[in-house]
Amino acid sequence: QFGSSGSSAAARIVVVCSLAALATMWMFLVSVLSVWLTSATISTEEVVLKPGTVAGNAVHHPASTVLFSRGPPSGHGEHSVNVFGEGGMQTRTNNGLHLEISSRLNSTLISWAVALPHGGLALCDERGSKLLLWLPDGTVAAIDLAPLKVPVGAVYLEGKVYVACFGTWPVPRNDSGLAVVDVANRWLEATYPYAGVGRPNGSEVHLHNAYAFSWDCKPEIFVAVVGNPWTNPPIAGHGLVRFDREAGSFLPWSTVAFANVRSVVQQSEDVFFALTQAPPKQPSQLLRLEKHGHHLLQVASTPLPSRKGGDGGADVLLASEKDAVFATDRDLGHGWVHYYQYKSGAFQLRASHMTGNHPRHAAVLPSGDVLVCNRLDGTLTSFPGLARHPLKKVQPVVVETLPAVSFVLPNEWHAAEPCTANSGGHSSGNNLRGGHSGDASSWKTMGRDLGFVILGVAISIAYESICRGDPRCGGKSTRSRRQSRRNVSVGER
Repeated sequence: QFGSSGSSAAARIVVVCSLAALATMWMFLVSVLSVWLTSATISTEEVVLKPGTVAGNAVHHPASTVLFSRGPPSGHGEHSVNVFGEGGMQTRTNNGLHLEISSRLNSTLISWAVALPHGGLALCDERGSKLLLWLPDGTVAAIDLAPLKVPVGAVYLEGKVYVACFGTWPVPRNDSGLAVVDVANRWLEATYPYAGVGRPNGSEVHLHNAYAFSWDCKPEIFVAVVGNPWTNPPIAGHGLVRFDREAGSFLPWSTVAFANVRSVVQQSEDVFFALTQAPPKQPSQLLRLEKHGHHLLQVASTPLPSRKGGDGGADVLLASEKDAVFATDRDLGHGWVHYYQYKSGAFQLRASHMTGNHPRHAAVLPSGDVLVCNRLDGTLTSFPGLARHPLKKVQPVVVETLPAVSFVLPNEWHAAEPCTANSGGHSSGNNLRGGHSGDASSWKTMGRDLGFVILGVAISIAYESICRGDPRCGGKSTRSRRQSRRNVSVGER
């Protein structure tokens, strides 16, 4: 009997060891496959760039040039972007130029575009001071935003488009503010000129964008108040300002700081990154804002590298890692894409990549490509896989596109993650960390979890095989004694 039970236990131990080895091999293969899938997105040389290094010399290509990465995860299908500028929109795919001009809107200058949830687009016509609702049936409804002027940014929320209007340059004439357009009824619902009540020179500042950010786990409208860096002396901006939709008023002290904020991105419920547009000949600033109670505090800042001229900071967007961003800057005759990491309470410049003249808006594709609109030379620069491999040497691809190109809108977006109030988390939004069906990180996570399940089963079998009947680890003998004690206790009561 002893020999029989010993052989049975030995056999079970062999099975357990085999399962554990199988789980280990499975997780190793999944990791290798994940690395291969990620690296297949781009083929680049592993070169760590020193701060300020230019990643390759940009080469201009014909209009039919393939602009996007074709490797996984995007290689299984075609994705495209819409590019906006003077006179219309251009659509490009990862097979090259799909449709040179998909629509020409005479005399317009489209500086911003918003995808509507049920199809169609909302377009900011900077030149005509109108919001154009390009509807799924092909019709275009032009909404006059008067008395506000020069729409430069917009966002959709709950059936309405909120439009940030820059106003008259250099000093607004009560025409910088927020316009609200009812999409279903195609009309201008209300306008709210920005006065900055309680702030110095509050009526002389410009708005530069509108956002729908999570605030106390609810979507709220915010505007970037860039101030007026063009006056002498310059007027400081008000940072990121919340708009109270119920009261129809701005909360000018939403950011407890003076900052000429031009572009903002939200990383989590409590963490924001902002880029300023500084007065001429001064470096723009990259800021980290953190939510404390009902206000945002500036907890860190760093100047962008010095430049020879140009208008300075343009756009900021999240990279694939937590606490990492790309910031674009406008120098004399060209621009930059800077990659920063935030560590130990300070920003670190890790790499810089040269782009075209006067970068305006930038975007990250699901493949990890970074696209930049260069307004003054009418080109679009693609940095293949840069968001996933920001420290690798990347050869930019540059193609000619619309004159005064100002905005790029990817046709693929990620769903935002549920709201969490944990400071420092990463809200995926339109960024990489959200993952999507078929990307390397999703496969790696699924494979790893399956490996842990196999390993857990193996451990359970091992525990049952070794501890069966052993009182030291809760076998049948121990359970019998515990049951006897319970029976005695019941009898005594």
